[in-house]
Amino acid sequence: MDTFGSSASGFPKVADPEAASKGYRAGYDDGHYAIGVPGTGTNTRGNGYAVTLEGRSFTDFTLDVQTRWASTVDTGAYGIVFRHGEKGGYDVMVNARGEVRIGKVVEGKRTIIRDWERMYSYRSGTQENLISVVCKGATFTVRLNGGTVATFTDTDLRFGEVGLAAVAWESPIEARFTSFRVAPPAEGILCSVPALSPR
Repeated sequence: MDTFGSSASGFPKVADPEAASKGYRAGYDDGHYAIGVPGTGTNTRGNGYAVTLEGRSFTDFTLDVQTRWASTVDTGAYGIVFRHGEKGGYDVMVNARGEVRIGKVVEGKRTIIRDWERMYSYRSGTQENLISVVCKGATFTVRLNGGTVATFTDTDLRFGEVGLAAVAWESPIEARFTSFRVAPPAEGILCSVPALSPR
């Protein structure tokens, strides 16, 4: 488990220069990993930013990430990306109202697997939330604080990197990720293959 006590754990130490010039922030900060995203001034178009665990790509695994808001917000979302690579990736996002969305991008085309829907296991304000996904072959189970969000099957993306993400709409946000754990699924073996885009 990574509790972000060391900047050597594999995530980028800063946002990439182009993103930083536009107001995005990412990096280790006193026992957590922070992603800051500038607002757009509208609720119809969002700004998003994601970072991945550099140099490793996974097939079957359980991913557990604890995260919270730096301060209470009305809009914005934080979450995880997985099986992420040159072809695309999956994402699970949790917004400030406690709604969860699951999506994927394949060859530049976005598909919503499960649209925003309220999860009553969500902890509001600046409380921590545990986002979990179990990937085993083509079967995926997503949970929020132990409550099952969805189980679905999909064969488009077989392996890829895992990481953290945040989205802002009207106002800027900062998501703080406090722990990150990749482990074998409940059954099966954790498999690691060469990263698609070594850094």
